[in-house]
Amino acid sequence: AGDVRRDRGALKGSGASVRAVAAAIHHDAVHGPDLVVATLDEALDPLGTKLGQLQEEALFSGEYDTGPAIVSIQAGEGGVDAQDWAEMLVRMYLRFAEKRGFVVSFNHETEGEGAGIRSASFTVRGEYAYGVMNAESGVHRLVRLSPFDSAHRRQTSFAQVEVSPLIEDDVYGDLGFAQSRPSTCKGLAPKADILYC
Repeated sequence: AGDVRRDRGALKGSGASVRAVAAAIHHDAVHGPDLVVATLDEALDPLGTKLGQLQEEALFSGEYDTGPAIVSIQAGEGGVDAQDWAEMLVRMYLRFAEKRGFVVSFNHETEGEGAGIRSASFTVRGEYAYGVMNAESGVHRLVRLSPFDSAHRRQTSFAQVEVSPLIEDDVYGDLGFAQSRPSTCKGLAPKADILYC
């Protein structure tokens, strides 16, 4: 219900902007055609931005798209170059998140040998954080002349990016361990195994 109200509010705001543009055009048409062009340019820029936002939001129909995301990056094949590539990816995602207005908090980071990182994990919070970041899941490849190779040969480096939704609610509910009772089963080992049935 909250999503519907938010979408309706966004559309109402766009409708008000369109009416304001129409009123300004009518006013300027009376006073001169040059003012009409200037008014159109000035008024249509925010409408284009808003339309782009609404089109992007229409893509996010998944259950967790509106929530936060956990991004994990792991250096793959390529040695020190892959670790450097993984660090570059972290920096790129941090800049991207900052530009989008997301809040990022690091969960962990493991430094690499010589340069870069072996792995890193961080949480991205903001509107549609998981929906936006989920598109980055997969193996990322970089081909370049290696700055770590004295012969400057071309090196292919890989880094794995995994994006998971941060589920903050109690999804599992009560699993019923209170009603279960321990029972003993005969196993192959000398001591019996205890199972909860």
